[in-house]
Amino acid sequence: MPCHRIANRYNAENPWKRCSPAPFLQPARFVFVWLALICFARCAAGSLQLSSGASSLSFGDVAVGSKSTKAVTLVNSGTGDVRLVVAGVAPSSFSFSGLALPMTLAPKATVTFDLTFAPKGAGTVTGRFMIDCTTPSLVVSISGTGVASTAGSSGSPTVSLSPTSLSFGNEPVDIASSTQTITMTNAGSAALTVNDISLTGSNPTDFTENNTCSTVDAGASCKIVISFTPSASGSCSASLSIADNASASPQIVALSGTGTHDVIVAWSASKTSDIEGYYVYRGTTSGGESSTPLNSTPAAATAYDDDAVQAGQTYYYKVATVSSSGAVSAESSESSATVP
Repeated sequence: MPCHRIANRYNAENPWKRCSPAPFLQPARFVFVWLALICFARCAAGSLQLSSGASSLSFGDVAVGSKSTKAVTLVNSGTGDVRLVVAGVAPSSFSFSGLALPMTLAPKATVTFDLTFAPKGAGTVTGRFMIDCTTPSLVVSISGTGVASTAGSSGSPTVSLSPTSLSFGNEPVDIASSTQTITMTNAGSAALTVNDISLTGSNPTDFTENNTCSTVDAGASCKIVISFTPSASGSCSASLSIADNASASPQIVALSGTGTHDVIVAWSASKTSDIEGYYVYRGTTSGGESSTPLNSTPAAATAYDDDAVQAGQTYYYKVATVSSSGAVSAESSESSATVP
């Protein structure tokens, strides 16, 4: 076939124009379109839905102040990939977690996340959960009913305390003890609201408390930290009172401790090289120190805490060194202390 006749099919304005291979590439346009249609059909073949096949989800009755969480599974029931781009839920009584977007869901693949309903008041709440994706967007109708909590019902908070009492034992007057911790757990099914935590009883000012308790969700816990600083010698007691919205409010934790006086005897270290330790001797009159030391084992340090003393009493002390062979030196000069 003459060249100009082939060219004339594509260039009627210049039938003598030199043949160009370009016309023979034109059918590739149709190949491209055909492939694109195949790709579009494949992408559109994905189908996102709840694994249950339902189009709605109900949380039923949930106590106001608590929450209910359901595990939701999505499945791609089609034959092509589905690209999950963004998700949202409304109103604010509903929330979701555990869904990392964007993501691609292969055919027959699933993804599971949590959907939560936390009613802020009594009454029925309806809303929607929606995922925007490369298939038609998935919209799930969601609903739940907030139920007002009543004392003694299944939707009430319940307080559990551990321990239920604290004893600090003997502590020097005006010296803060090590802290002890009370764990308060909400064992009920509704949120616990802590209104007040206070110290009452005979010696409330000898104890201090710090806490992390305000609103405690069902199944959660908080901490109350107590310390003891006796202001005088003798037995001390107080009560930790916790006021909240649980039926057994206020909860009480008994606190106790004993304030003691002590005398700290300190001395300079001996310069003798073979010293094993020191003995401490005490008396209630000057020069009347006992021949038996307060410590049965030589003290390695250069101080001794004498906590077996009485308020208003004056005590007299002497110290002696003990060598590695067990020899005891002459006693030191005398020092005295009067317990307040």
